[in-house]
Amino acid sequence: MNLEQLKESLKVKTAGLKVFKDAAMKDDATNDDIAALETAVKDVEDLQKKIALLEKTEEAEAMAAKAPETPAAPAPTVPAQPIEKLSTMDKIGLGMAGMFKAYKEEGQKGWNAIADKMDKMGYGAVAQEFDSRNKALNSGTGSAGGFAIAEDFNQDIFDSLAPYTAFLRGKPDSFPMPNGNYRQSGEAARPTAAYRGEGAVIAASEPTLREINMSAKLLSGLVPMTNQIINYTAQRAAAWAQRSLITTVGLTMDTAAFEGTGAGNNPLGLYNIGSINSVVAVDTAAPTHAQVDADLRKLLNPIAQFALLQLNVAWVMTQRVKGYLEDMKDGNGNYVYPTLQKDNPTLKGKPVLVCGTISDTEGAGTNESTIGLINFDNILLGESGGMKLAISDEASYDSGSGTMVSAFANDMTLIRATMEHDWTSRYVEAINVLTAVKWGA
Repeated sequence: MNLEQLKESLKVKTAGLKVFKDAAMKDDATNDDIAALETAVKDVEDLQKKIALLEKTEEAEAMAAKAPETPAAPAPTVPAQPIEKLSTMDKIGLGMAGMFKAYKEEGQKGWNAIADKMDKMGYGAVAQEFDSRNKALNSGTGSAGGFAIAEDFNQDIFDSLAPYTAFLRGKPDSFPMPNGNYRQSGEAARPTAAYRGEGAVIAASEPTLREINMSAKLLSGLVPMTNQIINYTAQRAAAWAQRSLITTVGLTMDTAAFEGTGAGNNPLGLYNIGSINSVVAVDTAAPTHAQVDADLRKLLNPIAQFALLQLNVAWVMTQRVKGYLEDMKDGNGNYVYPTLQKDNPTLKGKPVLVCGTISDTEGAGTNESTIGLINFDNILLGESGGMKLAISDEASYDSGSGTMVSAFANDMTLIRATMEHDWTSRYVEAINVLTAVKWGA
């Protein structure tokens, strides 16, 4: 067999190492599988030695055949080169061979032992390529070794982003409503009084009453889950679904608290209560400082008239509107409302509650929002027991088409969240709203 045939045979045997390696790496690998790999590696080594010996022989014969009178040209000084460039698969095979030799002969498994065996086999340079400082084979490239690295998977499920809410952060006057309804009388008009002359008849008058009524509105959500996903995720999916449902119920409540229509089973939002102070903002997306002050004053003045409305007053606005006011500067480059930039922002001396459940896309141009100035001490919130959670693997639920699905028959679990509440205001003067706000759009 000549040199070229030997080299071709080496390529074939080196490529074939993968078959023996795969068999030896199986969990049920036998001693025969390991022995077959060792034999294959030894065949590769023997061919390498034969090729090296044959190349040296041919080189010596070529030197001897030169004419004596022709002085031999000095050999160029070049770095030592490997006998043959090995493929990635060849190198992996040699690494596997070093690993099995280290374990079989020395009972060692560490990288240093494997590298030592590869060096003794004559492949120290290949061992260096496996080193982390020389990444010819690396974890970042699949074909160069990355496929052998297991992927980490975190079974925890992270929540989606939820916007700021404002209603409960405003701290309304909350109280239990165990029977689902609430009634209270309040003064509608005072009796009259007037100056009179001596001996003149005093005019008689009577105060009048009004009534506050609240009836609990039922807010609910239901999530069906297969028991398989619950078990496979070690209850993490169930915990995530419960958190997500609670968040959704809270966001729905916040939206209704300000903008609820009152139609059907829906509560009436504060901004839709009759007779509250509701004014339209200046019609521009970039109002001047003077225009903003004029509009804000339309909300401040009504509430500033009454001593009972001075505590726990807060602005409610979207981040778009707050951001516009926060960045507003005067002609000298000074911020007009610098207190909006604080960790606890205020505007005109009143706290600002950023609310993400209020829309920025209302109106004909889908670019309008609202600003509220609310005295939360006089906002009543009646609750029938707060939020209630229930979990069942036996109940049934409506799949959405009127068909009832049994959780038990389908090996499922149902998670339900419910709240019963209603709200109103003792005084309409406690609620002031600026509508059609385009600021910052």
